[in-house]
Amino acid sequence: MESGEYWIEKLKLEAHPEGGYFKRTYCSNIEMQVSENKRYSASMIYYLLNKSDKSHFHRLKSDEIWIYQKGSPIEIFIIDEQVDIPMIPCQLFR
Repeated sequence: MESGEYWIEKLKLEAHPEGGYFKRTYCSNIEMQVSENKRYSASMIYYLLNKSDKSHFHRLKSDEIWIYQKGSPIEIFIIDEQVDIPMIPCQLFR
């Protein structure tokens, strides 16, 4: 399996402000107003976490779709209004 550094270089990923590395691969032509900011109606990124990286908890302002492609299993935590914290395991099925 190729290392994280291999993919960072190959895909020209940049440091992500919430941890890990990313590169935007798609961005819609449609913008929408969210609070005081404009956001694209849809976008897609490559996102990579090395073994020592962490993705910090953050509040989403739009839906996210995850396409898990390679690597160790990951866990996604969702905190809702009732502070119920379900964990969603993501695995790569072959």
